[in-house]
This record gives sequence, structure tokens and C-alpha cells, in this order.
Amino acid sequence: MPTIREKYFLHLLRIKRVFSRDKETQLTLPLKIPPTPNLLFCLPDREEYLQPIQNNLPSFIHTFASGTFFLVVNRSFETYFTNMPSVRMLPFSQDDFSSMGILKKQWVAQIPKDIFMAIDFNRTKNLWSGYLCYSSQAPVRISLKKPRVFDFFNIILNPNQENGFQEQVDYLLRIIQDLTQIKKETLVNDATT
Repeated sequence: MPTIREKYFLHLLRIKRVFSRDKETQLTLPLKIPPTPNLLFCLPDREEYLQPIQNNLPSFIHTFASGTFFLVVNRSFETYFTNMPSVRMLPFSQDDFSSMGILKKQWVAQIPKDIFMAIDFNRTKNLWSGYLCYSSQAPVRISLKKPRVFDFFNIILNPNQENGFQEQVDYLLRIIQDLTQIKKETLVNDATT
């Protein structure tokens, strides 16, 4: 159940969207990947969910070989992702959060302005990671299904919830690889069948 603070925040976000020039993002397939894409990953709040991300990060790096990965991670979990090429750590602590439960503007200012894809791997119902992905203004914002994701993302994946988190991350990786490798002929053939 959302707290009063979360309801208030979501209400303000919806009002902001009504008056904003930035309307919902439209996606064109196949995805046009920039030559050097920046990717933002909001990592899980809980330690037991970090291993599947760590296992799949080399595959993400291979998929976006010329990309830079910005990992938003709790400061106490930084050591999970050291010595990885193309990875920049963006650690946070509880002091970095505002009274609304989102990361402060000073902290958010360190995120590059040209994020191509933002992925929320966080499994908790907290708003901070969804709002961070949304505020990155990435044209592609992806999350696994969880409460309140429709306010922040333009791709929401709903893998079998009975599968473990490792299988869900594997599924997300396969979908991203498919979206980046679709050929125009495939789209035309699929549309005519």
C-alpha cells in the first residue's frame, strides 16, 4: 500500500507531466543505438538480488560493446562490481535521499544527460529507482513488472513470477538483445503474418 508521501509524490509527478513539453516516449524498432551509448542500471536494494546482475553484466557489456554502464548501487554493495570494463559506479547512501524518498538533485546531477537506456533492476516498491530512470530522460526505460512502474517506464516486462530473479534477469537480457538486433525484414514479415 503506498504511503501518503508516495501518493503525494506521484500526484505531483502526474501534474508535472500534464504541463511538461516532454510527452510519452515513442519507440521505433529496431532501436537505433548511438555509437557510444550510456546505460543506467538501478541495482537492487537487497544483496541477494545482486548475483544475477553480476552474472549477466558481461553479456550486457557484450551487447553494448562501445557503451558505458552507470550502476546506481548502495554504497555497501560497491565491491560486487569492481574491475569491470566500461562500468562506472554511482554509489548512494541513505544520506543521499530527500524527505520524499527519492535521490537528491545534487546526487542526480552526476548522471550524464545522454542516457540511452535506463533499466530498473530494483525489486522493492520504493519510488526512487523508477523516478531516477524516468528523470534520466532516457528514450528507452525498462523495468520488470512491479507496483507503480507505469508512471516511469515505456517497456515493462512481465516474466513468469514463479521463476527466480536470475531467470527474470536472463529474460530481460534476451528481450534487450532481441530489440537491438531486429532487422527491418523481420518487422515487415511479422506485420504481414
